[in-house]
Amino acid sequence: MLIFVSAERRIFQLLGICRAVDVDRAGLRYVPRMPRIRALFGMLRGHPFASDGLLAVALAAFVLSEVFTSGSYLTGSNWVYVPVAVLMTVPLALRRRAPLLVVTLVTATTTGSPSAEAAVDSAP
Repeated sequence: MLIFVSAERRIFQLLGICRAVDVDRAGLRYVPRMPRIRALFGMLRGHPFASDGLLAVALAAFVLSEVFTSGSYLTGSNWVYVPVAVLMTVPLALRRRAPLLVVTLVTATTTGSPSAEAAVDSAP
């Protein structure tokens, strides 16, 4: 049993896993960043409308980038996809002030988008 203990110590010391290494705080570089991250989250919680607006703009930018860079994946017209993308993402900025309106608008847009696409595709 004593043989395994000494082998274990040697293996862990070669790998740099020991109590002496745990005491060294220079390797813990994430600790000084934590107050900045907490301050950022505190600012986002303190300004809910601004953080929701930022979220809505970021999602809109992401969805619109997908629409414009989709290549042949999206077969319909951008005249349908762009308004649908905007109407599905931008109302999220109002989700805390008027949640029922946001749910209604996003649901109606989601439900109506296939029929709007079919109407545009079937037009002469």
